[in-house]
Amino acid sequence: MKYPTIRLLFDKKKLATKEKKGLIQIEILCNRTRKYISTGIKVYAGQWKDAKMVIARHDAEELNTILILNRYHNIFLIHLNRVIFLTVSRFKDNLFNSAIKCLSTSHKE
Repeated sequence: MKYPTIRLLFDKKKLATKEKKGLIQIEILCNRTRKYISTGIKVYAGQWKDAKMVIARHDAEELNTILILNRYHNIFLIHLNRVIFLTVSRFKDNLFNSAIKCLSTSHKE
């Protein structure tokens, strides 16, 4: 199982200009599948740099903090889902194996 890659993506539809805002999304790529999660944050074309994220705004620092927290929150959820999936699958395997053992011992008596 490969680990997912997560990055921030600005204006996927290429609609942002100096007068029209573009959406910032989180892109999750795993096993050749891409999923996009909206952050709900929109900025103008001149207010985004890939390396520095949101710039040239009075609330740039707060928006960058929100974006970073969203990104790490999604990473946490992905890993949590993986742990839950592994735990549930192990539980099912153990339950199945114990049921087989129980049936096999009851037939021997």
